Amino acid sequence: MAGNETAASDQLNDHQAATRSLTHLPVQALVDLEVQLRAVALATGAKLPGKIDWLHLHAHRLRQRHFFLTRDNAILKIAGELAGIGVIVIA
Repeated sequence: MAGNETAASDQLNDHQAATRSLTHLPVQALVDLEVQLRAVALATGAKLPGKIDWLHLHAHRLRQRHFFLTRDNAILKIAGELAGIGVIVIA
């Protein structure tokens, strides 16, 4: 059991390090869109993608990947807005 806990802890640490390394490289269009959509979500109670999802979107843009494959409902609901900044969401 301790081995599994150590492996899980190592994976979490790797993920956290990767997340920190991306946070200093924002794609301004995604930052602006996230701010805009969060304001709408506060007013309407809509659910938005979580921080990890936004970082994943940033990573795609930084690597110039324009297609984003997902089954996440929160991302699918903002697919039109993402298309407006060059991210094509595919379910």
